[in-house]
Amino acid sequence: MLSSDNTEQANFLISGGFLCRRRCYEMKVTARNYAASGKTASLNVARQGQPEYTACCRLLYGSYQETHAAINPLSADFAVFCERLPAEALYGKSDGVIRHAAFVENNEIAYFASADMAGVVPFAEAVVTRLFTRYETIRFECDNCDAAAMALKSLFRSGVQNSWDTYVLNGK
Repeated sequence: MLSSDNTEQANFLISGGFLCRRRCYEMKVTARNYAASGKTASLNVARQGQPEYTACCRLLYGSYQETHAAINPLSADFAVFCERLPAEALYGKSDGVIRHAAFVENNEIAYFASADMAGVVPFAEAVVTRLFTRYETIRFECDNCDAAAMALKSLFRSGVQNSWDTYVLNGK
């Protein structure tokens, strides 16, 4: 993993057969950066120990497995994975099924997942709107291998603090 600005080392890795498989953006955003579409969805809150929280964890676990398989395959079992998550999850559902989840802690969107890309933007806007009512700035990271995270990033005109590229040896 290298800073995206480190072209000298990136070129060295590329010449050795490595491929850039992921760019991770560190975001710090304010309402001035926000480009809202006005398509918010209803938002629910789940806390650790509730069945809805466990369903949000399952959604995130499956999403992480899928989106990061080519970069950093998930090796933790479900229980260990859940131990590291914030105690609160915001979620959206349709037809009685949880389709979106955001694990939040203070002003940070620590994890974000969706099983419904058609509805991800209204959910993301609802999460952002809720956090901006409580905090002046919001922080989150998003990987370009994760469409849901990039949908969240797309709500902001600016706010990238840093970005990091992950290189993987070609064929591995």
